[in-house]
Amino acid sequence: MNRIEDRFKDAAGTAMPASRLSADAVYAAGWRRQRRRVATFAAAGIAAALVVALVGVDLLGSAGDNRVARDPRPDATGEEPPPGWLTDGGLVTAVATDADHLYAVKTVCRVKEQCSYRLVGSDDGGATWTVRQEPFGDALNYEVEVPAAGVLHHMVTTPNPDYVDADPESPKMLSQRRISTDGGRTWVDVREVTAPVDAVPAGGWIECRQVRDDPCASLIAFDPANARAAPLRKQPDLRMFTIRQLPQSAGFWLIGSDPATNRFLVATTADRGRTWTTHTPPDDLFAPVSVDGVTGYAIVSDSYPVRPTGPNPTVSPTESKKRVYRTVNGGRTWERVDPDRTLPDGALGVAESYVAGDGTHVVLMSTDRYLRNYAAPFERYTSSDDGRTYRKGGAVTGLGDKLTRDHRTTGLVTTTVPGVYVARDDEAVYRSTDGLRWTRHVVP
Repeated sequence: MNRIEDRFKDAAGTAMPASRLSADAVYAAGWRRQRRRVATFAAAGIAAALVVALVGVDLLGSAGDNRVARDPRPDATGEEPPPGWLTDGGLVTAVATDADHLYAVKTVCRVKEQCSYRLVGSDDGGATWTVRQEPFGDALNYEVEVPAAGVLHHMVTTPNPDYVDADPESPKMLSQRRISTDGGRTWVDVREVTAPVDAVPAGGWIECRQVRDDPCASLIAFDPANARAAPLRKQPDLRMFTIRQLPQSAGFWLIGSDPATNRFLVATTADRGRTWTTHTPPDDLFAPVSVDGVTGYAIVSDSYPVRPTGPNPTVSPTESKKRVYRTVNGGRTWERVDPDRTLPDGALGVAESYVAGDGTHVVLMSTDRYLRNYAAPFERYTSSDDGRTYRKGGAVTGLGDKLTRDHRTTGLVTTTVPGVYVARDDEAVYRSTDGLRWTRHVVP
């Protein structure tokens, strides 16, 4: 475990289940939870402080680096280049609302000056791009997300005019959601109401509400047609950790634990949150993936330290053993697959996996434990026989060997919208309609 992960666990303040879950997986999942935390209507000051605590100098360099551009040329010491959001023209975010409509946020920077950001969009699958908003966002909020098909989401943080210094419950900053349904040309504020709703509205989504140190105390249902958010009446009976990213047509999957035993639980709903079914998986399936909500995969990694090599090592390296599980009934039961352990153990860790349109399980692996925020090399392993065997490379074509993580979620491939897969490097968006055949589009 490295000092970044230590910092995460210190900051998270959430009881972790006694398990064999790898530290890398916990850290990555924590970042995914952090996206949900910032997305709530809680004080943004808490979320911003947690981001700084989580990231520290290892990922961002310093808090000031998130505001001031750095020289993109590495110096004579071989210093790694700064992340895209600190270099002029850098690609910060890439998302899609459907197969034809892509969006990206790019930086506008001069060295040692504060960066600004530009939202651009493409209505023809990445062939041409136009500016949708400039400047876009600010030094804290410069990302755009797609929580549901056809919807762009952006968070705005402003000082609380009613802040009371003597009141510990009074936030210094307030966060406001904004959504756009016309490709980022106009935005409306999302209004939060207190009356609960029975189900997530058509075209909507769910998010976690954070209460103090609980990252997912309850679920909120969002209605983009009316720009409204409301508590979901029926809540799953478990301690919730995170919401898994699935296409909207696949339903909703939640990961959590039994408060009494700390055993991992998976909660699913097929009726948009009216009812929930809770399942006890055979292992700590923290990051299951699915494209249809029926067939899915999960990989569990057991990490263990190994002897450091090389001159003056500062962090003890780790390796891991992997176990692959598959479900064919929406997460109710899971079976162990890959009996010959063809998904390699050792220094390669699982960075991401997803299910392609034809059911192929694609696993992206890396030796990078620091979750760096610029294009880094990844190796692909694929299984087209229901997880029985994995082979390097496989049927995936057109996807670069270097991909950039989303610095909020550590994600590499986005599959929120049915029928479109999105990834990126520091200059271009990768788009696919089946998860196997990819096209690279440079964002001008």
